[in-house]
Amino acid sequence: MKEKRERYESLVEQEDKRLQQVQTSEALTMVILDYTYERAMDLDLLTAEELLGRVHRYTEELRLSLLHLRLEKAYVAGRLKAESR
Repeated sequence: MKEKRERYESLVEQEDKRLQQVQTSEALTMVILDYTYERAMDLDLLTAEELLGRVHRYTEELRLSLLHLRLEKAYVAGRLKAESR
């Protein structure tokens, strides 16, 4: 039981970190969009599209990782609950 509780606590910490990474990536997406708006006249649109696409793909990878963490956390929590009965 102690091992599962420690695993659960580790998953909570990992989830918090991954959520912070997702939020940072989303903020950088907004930075790219704002910069594009502000500098539209001297911006290479294809480069901006490429960078935005890469940030978007990375954000999606982070979201998927977060989803897997949440699934494992729910599983471990369910096991802890079942064992405490």
